Amino acid sequence: MSTLISGLIFIAVVVICSNRKYLMKLFKKKKYQSIDGMKWSNFERAVLLHVNRYRESRDLDDLKPDDKFYVEAHKRAEIQAEHGKLSHDRMDITTENLIPFGIKFTGENLAKGWVTSERLVQEWIASLKHHKNIVNPRWKYTGIAKVLDENGKTWYCQTFGY
Repeated sequence: MSTLISGLIFIAVVVICSNRKYLMKLFKKKKYQSIDGMKWSNFERAVLLHVNRYRESRDLDDLKPDDKFYVEAHKRAEIQAEHGKLSHDRMDITTENLIPFGIKFTGENLAKGWVTSERLVQEWIASLKHHKNIVNPRWKYTGIAKVLDENGKTWYCQTFGY
């Protein structure tokens, strides 16, 4: 009986390890820098999904979520919320923060107040300058942030780079 149990445990371990290797292979194949490391919210993940679906419809590669861009997006959204206005002032700081990681150029889309991820992306697509960022074929990595200010107003930032 103990041999049978040992055999079943061995089989279970082999199956779990095999599945883990398969999942890791898929994860590496996607070349995501990490989407769980920074605990992207469901909303932020949904924005990424909508943006990438739109890019795919234009025969563009998906943007890869990256924790460094996630952190920069959150910093930028928090600055907007703190000052109570949308502004691309000092975007160069994002680029400077990412240069040590081999990033050459960055861009960002900002917004406030939209209630759904789909509506947010639709509004960015409808805006010429925001649309240019979404369909820029050079962009490889992205980070997305949704933050609330002290009054409960929502602020968004999507950073892009390569």
